[in-house]
Amino acid sequence: MEPFAKVFECVSSAASPNGTITEQRLIDILTPVGISEAEFHKIASESDSKLEGGLVLLVPFLRYVFNGSADAPAGWAFLLQHGVAAPTTADVEYLREVPLMQAVCAFVQQAVKMKPHDVNRFASDYFSGALAQQKRLVLVSSDAGDIEVFKASVKPVGDMGAPIITATWDFEGDVGNLECLVKDLVNTHGTFKTIAVCCHNEVATDEGPAKWRLTKSQGVDMGTGVADTGVDEAILAIADAASVRVDILACSLAGSDEGLLWLKKWEERAKKNFAASTDLTGNPAQGANWVLETDGIRLADVYFDTVRISAWEHAFCKGGGKGGGGGKGWG
Repeated sequence: MEPFAKVFECVSSAASPNGTITEQRLIDILTPVGISEAEFHKIASESDSKLEGGLVLLVPFLRYVFNGSADAPAGWAFLLQHGVAAPTTADVEYLREVPLMQAVCAFVQQAVKMKPHDVNRFASDYFSGALAQQKRLVLVSSDAGDIEVFKASVKPVGDMGAPIITATWDFEGDVGNLECLVKDLVNTHGTFKTIAVCCHNEVATDEGPAKWRLTKSQGVDMGTGVADTGVDEAILAIADAASVRVDILACSLAGSDEGLLWLKKWEERAKKNFAASTDLTGNPAQGANWVLETDGIRLADVYFDTVRISAWEHAFCKGGGKGGGGGKGWG
């Protein structure tokens, strides 16, 4: 396990339901990953003489656990033996200037909320300030229905203060045009935090299997996971354009074992989290909801004005009946 991922696992596992973290709980979590109780106390009690050689995330966390009684741990030699990379000068200055309890709690909360696949990159982007500057993107298929109403419901600014961009691709065109559109958007806006892909999923019928269509003639057979020509390239372009997560709003994309397997394969291939729904995604009046159940992502909180999105009276599904709603989650 990579250093940032290891520490994230330790930190998030150490938190109790009410959000507090005890010294003994942290020791219990760190011991199995190679830090004994004696080494823990050594790291936590020594001075800050070698800050430049340490683990960026563990430093403020240990200081928080000990209520700031020690300037910072200095057991860097032990940590370096475990493959920990040295922090940058900017990292060190950040740790010195920002209230440590606030910094660590904010990082853990944001990581748990956003569910990054690549925790190392997420931590680097978070502590460098890059994550806060990254915009979000809402990609909408031209056949979504009431496009202008839907786009008008997108919030102008996201939860971390960066804009949310909207763009529409032509469902009647070639999927290669979607790939080009995404790459052009990255050239203009930079990498996005998350990308919402808003298009229909066709449920399985007697006439054929479920198919997630990115265009009228190109998509993914969700029964086999086989994609039409050019579709994988478009999906990869979308994944590459996101630093943290791809949110797929198509109804019931993760509603089958085959769909879940397809998502997992893409997460491993792209090294990004793919969140999707197990039921209908859209207006509750259609028996749908605005939650991606695989990760508990509350889309209305992440991307939309909750009042305006209620005016979009559709769900991202073709050929199916009504489904369950009311899920809870975050984004």
